[in-house]
Amino acid sequence: MHKIDTPSAVNGNFVDKNVSAGVPGTICDAKWLNSVQNEICNTIEAAGITLDRQDDTQLNEAIKKIADGANDRRVVSSTSKSAINEDWCKIGDNFHVDPGDVVDITVEVRYDIGDNHWTVKDFRLILPSSSYQVLYDQTGIRGSGYFSMRCVYKYSGDNYRAGNAYFECFFTGDLTQYSFSVNGTVSKS
Repeated sequence: MHKIDTPSAVNGNFVDKNVSAGVPGTICDAKWLNSVQNEICNTIEAAGITLDRQDDTQLNEAIKKIADGANDRRVVSSTSKSAINEDWCKIGDNFHVDPGDVVDITVEVRYDIGDNHWTVKDFRLILPSSSYQVLYDQTGIRGSGYFSMRCVYKYSGDNYRAGNAYFECFFTGDLTQYSFSVNGTVSKS
């Protein structure tokens, strides 16, 4: 990239045409225009985007994509829950992990179960390689309450692959009496 350097430019800047003052205005040459075009096109293509003459948002999307890739920090946030079977519950939505990612997520549990003695335990991070980590064990809970646990886990190793991950837990009782919140980030180490 270079600043405009035609003879009608002033200190690398464009000037307006002013007939009454005898200023011709800056003339753009092909060399400068091609340089600007190539800078823009190279940025778009470096982000993995195919040039499209109908899309005037590609440079913006490329910058966002490159910035996200440089940071490579993805936010994970969900309050969904669904029964896997009568004893296991999937907590939150799927989120993508790649080998080398660090999962740093807090799982919060709220419950209102009255006088029953129920269990929420064996929180597991389910990964594409089928690996998991036990996070917390809360047995014999009753009444109303809240607890949380934080999972920081580096997803690395020779046999690991990219894919979706999620949390699950073992529970007893009525799933409608529990609410879950999953919040955190997945980022490169």
